[in-house]
Order: sequence, then structure tokens, then C-alpha cells
Amino acid sequence: MADREMNLDGEEAGKWKEETRRALAEIALGVRERGDLVYWDPYREVGYEIYESLDPETTPPEPRVVRRTAHAVYDKCATYFLEIRDSLRNIKLDIEKFKEQQSLYASDEFWRTFITKASKVKTAEPQLWDFKETLNVWHVKDDPARRQAKVTFAEDVASLANTSGGVLVIGVNDKREIVGIGEGRNLENRLKVARDVLEGFVEYDREIVIFRQVGVGEKCDTICLVMVDIPSVFPYGSKRRGRPFLIPRSTRDWNRARYEDGYPGDQKPSKK
Repeated sequence: MADREMNLDGEEAGKWKEETRRALAEIALGVRERGDLVYWDPYREVGYEIYESLDPETTPPEPRVVRRTAHAVYDKCATYFLEIRDSLRNIKLDIEKFKEQQSLYASDEFWRTFITKASKVKTAEPQLWDFKETLNVWHVKDDPARRQAKVTFAEDVASLANTSGGVLVIGVNDKREIVGIGEGRNLENRLKVARDVLEGFVEYDREIVIFRQVGVGEKCDTICLVMVDIPSVFPYGSKRRGRPFLIPRSTRDWNRARYEDGYPGDQKPSKK
């Protein structure tokens, strides 16, 4: 199918010239490829066969060329629509897979099971998910520390999205104890703060985080916040920086990134 292409530079989509529309239709039907009509390939083939046979006829006979062209066009047309059929089937499978994943995002039971089982794992947290007891941005009240906490939170989220995405679970401490993030009005305020920070400090044209409040425990009364960080198609950027910024996982690399990116007052990291 790679030979079925056409250069449309200089023509606005949907406002093509009549000859352009005709050529596109011919490509779809298998009449044209590589910028030329399919007819000319059988014409040259028949002409070469005549030359090889030492036949005194010098011009390829039209009926013979047309028959061979018809077979070639039929095969190419069939291939084109078979490719379209297979592509639509793959799209359908992708849509079904996406819906299945969405149903998991919307399932409190799934996240309740995930948090309960993940909190009992003894190994270190993998790259795709992370536990936090709370967010600093919820507790720092005064500027400039409050603004710095907002920027740090936004950059953490953007960094995760710029790699492969992942899940942040807020409400589980370093001992893997499920402590929750609060309740009532306090919970509502914290959710609003997290949303507002991402909207104000991350540059992207769509929502990048799915928020879920999940009740955990025997009575499902300990509320954790699940943040599903969607992988970016194009890199997310921090509005303070005006360009994408990926925060490394290790403290050593984080210090180096801060120094190389020119944080005011930051010191060059030790080489040790």
C-alpha cells in the first residue's frame, strides 16, 4: 500500500481540484499507483514480450493490454478494500480495549482491591505507581513556599505523564498503612486544590489526570485519592518553565536537573 500515495502540497483539504479528486478516486480503485496509471505497466510488459518474441508487430495490441490491466486493477482494488476492512477491525478492537480500560478507571472495587493488595507488597514501588501519605500543596499556606509546592506537584505529575504515565495513590504512608486523606468539607477542598494546581501550572490542551475517591477498609470509610496520570502524546510542560520538563526519579538526578536547568540559588550537585 505504500505505493498508493499522492502529494497534496499547496491544496487545501476538502477544496481539491477536479483532477486531484479524480486521481484520488483512481488510487482507491486501484487504477493509479506511484503517480501513474496502472495501465502503463501491462502496456510495457506486453511490449517487452513482443520484443523478446521477435514478433513483427511493434505496437502492443490494445485488447491484450486491457485484459492484463483489468486483472491488475481488480487485484489492487481488492487489496485496498481488504486493508480498509482490516484497519476498521483494528480500530474496533482498540475502541473495545479502551472502553474496558475506562470501566476499570470508573470501578471503585477495582481501585479498592488495587490499593489493598499493593499496600501489602514488600518490594519497592515500581515506576508505574506510587504511594503518598499526603500532598505538600495541601498544607503549605504562605508564599513563596506555597507557590513552590504547587509547581513541584505539577512538575511531578507532568514528569510521570511524559514517561509512561502511572498512578498516584494519596492516603498511604511510608509504612504502607492506609491512613486516608480526610473527609467532608476538608476532602472536597483538597480535591479542588489538586485540580486547580494542575489546571494552572501544566500546559496541555486536555485533561491529564483522572481523579477517583476510593473508600478503603472494612467499612470503606477511609478515603484515598487515586490519580491516574495519562501518558502524553506530546510532552507536557510546566507553565513556569514554558517548555516540557521531565523530573528524574532519583534525588541525585533531580539535583543535577535543577542545577542544569538554572534554578536561582541552586548549587551544583556533588560529584561524589
